[in-house]
Formats: sequence, C-alpha cells, structure tokens
Amino acid sequence: MTDLMNTTSRTRTFSWENPRQSARIVRKLSGLQTLDASLRGEFPDPPIAHLLGTSLIEAEYGWAVFTFTPAEFHCNFFGYVAAGMITTVVDSALGCAIQSTLPAGDYGVTQGLQLKFLRPLPLDAGPIRAEAEVILVGNSTATAQARVVDEDERQYVYATTTFLIYRR
Repeated sequence: MTDLMNTTSRTRTFSWENPRQSARIVRKLSGLQTLDASLRGEFPDPPIAHLLGTSLIEAEYGWAVFTFTPAEFHCNFFGYVAAGMITTVVDSALGCAIQSTLPAGDYGVTQGLQLKFLRPLPLDAGPIRAEAEVILVGNSTATAQARVVDEDERQYVYATTTFLIYRR
C-alpha cells in the first residue's frame, strides 16, 4: 500500500473571468448569436470550461460540439475519464445545441439527462468530441441527443436530455 502513496504530486493552476460580465451580454443576444460570439472570442469562456479544459468548437442552429483531451485530472481511480467529467461536457453540448434555437432573453435548464456509457474512456483516447443535436423545441421544453466520440469515431457515450425552456 505504501508504494501507491509514493507517487509524484501534480499541480494545476488556472484563471477565469467574472461570469456575471458576460451574462449581461448574453441576455441581450439570441442563443446562436451568443455561441457565435463565444466562438469568435468576444467574451470569455465560462469558468467551468477553464476548470475542466473544455472548449466549444462548433455551433449552428440546433447543433453544438464541445471538445477536450483527457488528462490525469479527469480520471477516476481506475485511470479512465470519470463519468462526472463526461456528463458535464455532454450537458454543456446539449445545452448549447438547445440554446442555439432560442431567441434573445429565453434560456433553458436541464430537467433530465440520460447517459448510456458504451465503453470506458481511457486517458490516452486523444481529443474527444461531444456532439449534440436538437430533436425538438416546444413552448416549455426541448429535447436533444448527443454522442461522445474520439478522432476515429469510436463512440463512448450516447445521451439524451430534456430541458425546461424559460420564455421572456
């Protein structure tokens, strides 16, 4: 047991911007305008993106893609990417896909999220994509689906969500 405890310690430092500043801007833009502005770097990424090392890399009406490269700080005891990490990235992609369909002032929040893990996601899997697409947006709810894949299109997760939509 002591051999396991004699490992080299690691440190990670990051910084972020005040999310309330961009929140003021976001409320005035449609969902797609917000995502486009984010992709152009017109306002800072949310703090969670800095914490986890994730990035929004694509956004179209009804579609959003997040990426991250597995790192040691994403891993569980078994050396695989933790389910919570994957869940956070998937929820972000699904939320942005739905948000891309909403007008200025409207927003959605996760009501339900279902993930099916198809295989463990190893540390050396390389860049990972969480690709999300909207299925339906109604007056008060929206549904979307996502998949998590590596560069070789090997799928690790399939997910669906229902979002509550708050209309202005």
